[in-house]
Amino acid sequence: MKLWKNALKKFFHAINGIYIMIKEERSLVIHFIFLILVVALGLWLNITNTQWAIIILACALIIGLEIINTAVENLVDMISFKYNLKSRKIKDISSAAVFLSSVFAFIIGLIIFMPYIIRLVNQ
Repeated sequence: MKLWKNALKKFFHAINGIYIMIKEERSLVIHFIFLILVVALGLWLNITNTQWAIIILACALIIGLEIINTAVENLVDMISFKYNLKSRKIKDISSAAVFLSSVFAFIIGLIIFMPYIIRLVNQ
């Protein structure tokens, strides 16, 4: 019983973390908006199961990295009370992970969606 109680407690902590991110982090909301648009486009174009798996993986990577980036930024802010060049580097590097994954996800989206869009335009 204690195992289930602990698992349920961890689940609620995770849900609370998502709530905090949505409430406080505008960038995560923007990622969710793009996620909804990508899902709508995928449904409209009727992409394959393999393409869905790739899209979902790319979206999960971006959102996961955004959450980690926010945690890193909050940790740095908590530890470093004044401006510090090393703190700035840590935040920039963490942010770069989100940016690069977003760029690669965009490229993946082009690779997956462009053939469908080209076919629609040429009809």
